[in-house]
Amino acid sequence: MRRVYKELLKIGITVLLFYLLFRMVPIRKIQMYFRSSDYRYILVAFLLFYLYYFAFAFRWWYLLRHASVEQSISLSYHHILISFFMNNFLPSAVGQDAVRSAYAGGKDRFSHCLGVAFIDRLTGFIGMLVLGIFALLSSVQKIKILSLVYAVLVLILILLYVLLTLRGRFVWVKKKLLGIRFLNIGNEIKALYDGFSGYREKSGVLINAVLISAVVQGFITLINWVIAKGMGVNVSFFSLLVLLPIITVVSLIPITVSGLGLREFSYYYLFGLIGIKGEVAASLSLMFYFISVLASVPGGILFLFTKRRS
Repeated sequence: MRRVYKELLKIGITVLLFYLLFRMVPIRKIQMYFRSSDYRYILVAFLLFYLYYFAFAFRWWYLLRHASVEQSISLSYHHILISFFMNNFLPSAVGQDAVRSAYAGGKDRFSHCLGVAFIDRLTGFIGMLVLGIFALLSSVQKIKILSLVYAVLVLILILLYVLLTLRGRFVWVKKKLLGIRFLNIGNEIKALYDGFSGYREKSGVLINAVLISAVVQGFITLINWVIAKGMGVNVSFFSLLVLLPIITVVSLIPITVSGLGLREFSYYYLFGLIGIKGEVAASLSLMFYFISVLASVPGGILFLFTKRRS
């Protein structure tokens, strides 16, 4: 029953955020940007999603392979398509991580594959962060708040690394953190720790996964850039490399349905820092979301015709 209330609260927060957004940005203006878009660019963005999914699936396959879970790249791609479709309706920990882990490991190796999924997510975060920092340092336009946010994210990453490698007398710190129930933080850290233990002596594998993650992030940035071009929004590729990692992190906060509302407000605020109107940023965010949902539909079809492992 508690879970039902939790999900209802998420729906309520999502509705509230959209209510506030549409008070600031009239729906008619968003419709105007949608109608005036060049849909040739939108089609290209739609097709680019499948290259993004492939890069994502390749990283998943690579990490599974080095965790002694054998499956083909094509099957990994198949499972990733399904997981992205399910992610439209379920929290990311279930829709993306649990679904692909269930397909890859079945009942017997589900926990093992779930640990790999968390390492997949962590290396994705690091690759995204590295690209963002590179773009931030290369940018002519220096915005202090963005530098501060990246500094905080790097600090969190360092603390996470220390946590994962804690041994000896400091193990009690880890035990305390594993007991945190707020936003399911304890369970998230436990799954990450379980996954990391399998790669503790495989630093080369993790570095390669981070490099693959840079390609994954490059595709998602390219998709946003192409959508922006199609909507007549003048934003540089480097600016997107800086902003999108922060938007992704904010969207992962599990207080709304699939990050909805949080993502739109992040676009609204962060794009405003580089001189783009809120109505334009909100339109870009919603266009990206609608295209991503449409691109995930084949995953739903595959789900219907794929035999689930026990």
